[in-house]
Amino acid sequence: MVAELLRLRFHDDQVKRRLEAADTNVKKALAWQLFANVLSQSLGMVIQQEQVSSKYRKLKCVYRKERRETTQTGNNPREREIDEELWTILHDVFSPHEGISGEVLFDSQLEENEEDATPAENTEASPAKSKQPIVQLASAMQSGLEAIAA
Repeated sequence: MVAELLRLRFHDDQVKRRLEAADTNVKKALAWQLFANVLSQSLGMVIQQEQVSSKYRKLKCVYRKERRETTQTGNNPREREIDEELWTILHDVFSPHEGISGEVLFDSQLEENEEDATPAENTEASPAKSKQPIVQLASAMQSGLEAIAA
């Protein structure tokens, strides 16, 4: 249910457009009602608007809490409260951000399985990481300025 809820929220054009364009409380309520109807049809069970909106908010809060706690430093790191599959789903949905030109800007923190790999494997797997950060910044700024000018 969680994967379907997040898939519909970010990949269903009608749901995504309605939720992002809602600027009044009435429009937000209607957008969440549409989301609940689409999710109900997709899962084949009755789900109310309050259930969908509260579940989405809770998932977003759980992701933010886990993300904040993984970035904290210290000698005694805390174990994750959620399972690894749910963390993977939430991280995939909430972590990437689109830039001005539509390029996806990923989180700079390495994943756990990438840390275990040798440096040679990391450079072969992702050629974009071999660029210097200043070169990446310059290219992102250039593409952003071109997008604004267009």
